[in-house]
Amino acid sequence: MNYKKDAANISVNLGTQLINAALTLMAISAGFFTFILDKKSPTFTFYIFYGLTFVCFIVSIFFGGTGIDDIKQRGAKSDWETHPKNSANWFDYQSIALLAGIVCIAIIPFLGNPKKEETGMKSYIEILRQRDSVLTEKIKDISVNLKIVNAHRDTIIVIQKAQKILKRNRKYRGKPCPCQNIRTDKLKNAK
Repeated sequence: MNYKKDAANISVNLGTQLINAALTLMAISAGFFTFILDKKSPTFTFYIFYGLTFVCFIVSIFFGGTGIDDIKQRGAKSDWETHPKNSANWFDYQSIALLAGIVCIAIIPFLGNPKKEETGMKSYIEILRQRDSVLTEKIKDISVNLKIVNAHRDTIIVIQKAQKILKRNRKYRGKPCPCQNIRTDKLKNAK
């Protein structure tokens, strides 16, 4: 009788481990799904197999929970038989469903079409690069033109100052400039 109880405990432990495995594989298949979507264009069969994978894992968890509950109820009646003749073997069904989910995961990467490179985005990037180089050249041209304009402005300012000096000198043509008189007066007073 004790060996039957030990066998029931082993079956429950195995069922629990398979439930944990199913949950882990569900998480892994979700990561797998996003990775495959990045590399391939999914087809209808891809989605069918992906959905079937989750269904297999959920059914596996259900069968394992049912088997554990069945052993618990029979254990309460001191019946530790793991495979009674009139009851279904839920742990076998759990293993088969889990194996079917694993097979589906193995098939999924081969479904779907390889993604084509997005030429539209690449051509748009190339257009932006060309615009950038054109704008850079225009900025350089504007910078050179600005330097030329500044040089012309400086030249014009010098010419205007020279014209003012010439006008002033014409005004005093033949006469001493009052500024010269002041200087000479200061020089005479200084001696």
